[in-house]
Amino acid sequence: MNIQIFHKEHIRIIRRYLAGEATEKEKDFLESYYDYFEKEPDILDDLSPAEKSTLKNQMQQFILNRIEKPVIPVIPLWKRVGRIAALVVLLLSIALLTRNFFSSDQSENDKDVIREITAEVGTQKNIYLSDGSSVLLKEGSSIKYKNIFRDSVREVYLTGEAFFEVTPDDTKPFIVYSGKIRTWVLGTAFTIKAYPGQEEILVRVVRGKVRVDAPSEDEPEMQKVKESIILIPDQEISYNITTGQFKHNDLQINPAPQQKPSEYTMDNLTMAQAAKIISERFKKEVIFDNPALINSRITVSFFEKDPLDEVLTVICGVSKFNYKIERDTIIIK
Repeated sequence: MNIQIFHKEHIRIIRRYLAGEATEKEKDFLESYYDYFEKEPDILDDLSPAEKSTLKNQMQQFILNRIEKPVIPVIPLWKRVGRIAALVVLLLSIALLTRNFFSSDQSENDKDVIREITAEVGTQKNIYLSDGSSVLLKEGSSIKYKNIFRDSVREVYLTGEAFFEVTPDDTKPFIVYSGKIRTWVLGTAFTIKAYPGQEEILVRVVRGKVRVDAPSEDEPEMQKVKESIILIPDQEISYNITTGQFKHNDLQINPAPQQKPSEYTMDNLTMAQAAKIISERFKKEVIFDNPALINSRITVSFFEKDPLDEVLTVICGVSKFNYKIERDTIIIK
């Protein structure tokens, strides 16, 4: 069999696997024949992003089932471990190819996890946080935060530039640490620019109100504040790292247009929050056939160019839901 026919045969078996039509022999073939996927990873290029995502999800579930339930007839332990390890390798290959991160496991989303996300040069990322806030991360920038805000404050650490839209919460202030300053907010929209190596850190408010704190020289960890400035809409200040002084800036009359993000991430969002984002992005109403689905949580990343059906396939696939599109309405059930 030549390599091209062999390649097509793999794709045919994978698609039968995704459709639930694969025979036991074909399933065993996919489970054990991972060496070929390692040596020829481009075999998956013929699959659509949605198919790759669904394959990854189904393989994950298969592994969990194999770990939790013994296979009959009984296979020696070393063979079962080897087979599971083979599938893990295949899953990792698929994950690298799709460049998307998925999680719908409730216990996993309930754990405190430190996230660190970077927008590479030439890209921007829109990140939706679990409290409903969003961050547009500019190129060459990164943020670090907890996936769940359990403490009395919501803390984010920024390196570079980002535009924040913060969901109001009077009981839990939102704090951004950037360079030597910190910015406190209850609910607003603002930009912070704090690139390493630059002399000044900039804070600009679009809506709401923020307080910017600068530390005392002998208390660089913000245990003691030297000076604080309140900013209201259409105000901008810069903080000089060398002198430790604030300066009010004149705003641009015609600011440059915002570039669209190339990728966005829903991090530990409820399905209700995800539905709102999808509704606004694709201009369609989202309806839940079963209200119990609304509070399920997901973590998933997409590219801006991904079409609606691929986004829904991934979200519903990892959550084990179904969806249907009827004109301007999406029904999730």
